[in-house]
Amino acid sequence: MRYKSNSIIRKKHYRIAIIVPCHRVIGEDGKLVGYGGGLWRKQYLLNLEMGNLGL
Repeated sequence: MRYKSNSIIRKKHYRIAIIVPCHRVIGEDGKLVGYGGGLWRKQYLLNLEMGNLGL
C-alpha cells in the first residue's frame, strides 16, 4: 500500500511542477542546475513542454 501512495504523491508533484514553473530556471551557462525533484525530472518537464519526448 505504501508504494501505491508514493506513486500518487509523485503524480501530484508533476501537476504542481507544471503550474509553478521553477523547473525552467537554468544556470548562466545554460546548464541545468538544482531542482528539488531531481535534474532528470527537470529535463523531462522541459522536454515535455517543448514537445521533445520522442514518443
